[in-house]
Amino acid sequence: LDWPPHPLAFLAYQALISVGFAIGFVWVHERLLTRGAPR
Repeated sequence: LDWPPHPLAFLAYQALISVGFAIGFVWVHERLLTRGAPR
């Protein structure tokens, strides 16, 4: 296996990207779904 120079930093970066994308995805869906839906 060819690891990047800092495997822990690389894994942390990938985790941040994936978590941020998931949060953004859920936030956008809640914004779009609750805009026209009456509570």
